[in-house]
Amino acid sequence: MKDDTDASLLATLHEQGLLPEQVRLNFVQPVRRAAIADADASFLNDPDLGAVLTDEEKALILTDVEVRVLQHPDRYVGSLRDGWSKDYPPEDHFESFRESIGLFVEALSDRADYSSVMKRTENEISMAVWAMNDDYEPSSSTSAPTSSSTPRPAGLAQVFRDVDE
Repeated sequence: MKDDTDASLLATLHEQGLLPEQVRLNFVQPVRRAAIADADASFLNDPDLGAVLTDEEKALILTDVEVRVLQHPDRYVGSLRDGWSKDYPPEDHFESFRESIGLFVEALSDRADYSSVMKRTENEISMAVWAMNDDYEPSSSTSAPTSSSTPRPAGLAQVFRDVDE
């Protein structure tokens, strides 16, 4: 949600005191859905988005995340793996998910020790990346060739070549 321009607009309107309460209340459900369906911790990561929610709304979302997301990281890793494009580095594909789980664990640290969830998540990601590496097809390089067919003079010889002429 942090990359959604509509969400950014709502956050700005809220910050300026221009966001109607009904619109703010309507925003809470999409934030909750994103947190649960996509393990999206934008409301924790982006202070402007987080400010739109009340502390009670954040606590309720985190309770849902605690039960539905942190108990099943394997489901999210599997879903992310299914949506992976073979020309994208597998390790990079899970970066946002890994960050979100870390933010959720940090936000819930006063409720319980979720270090085992972090370990399990890392394990699930490692197994997925290992399997995905077999199918990984890096895109062809777009950089210029590094060698030329004509040998070039080395060192200072090139700088002073016109002096000898």
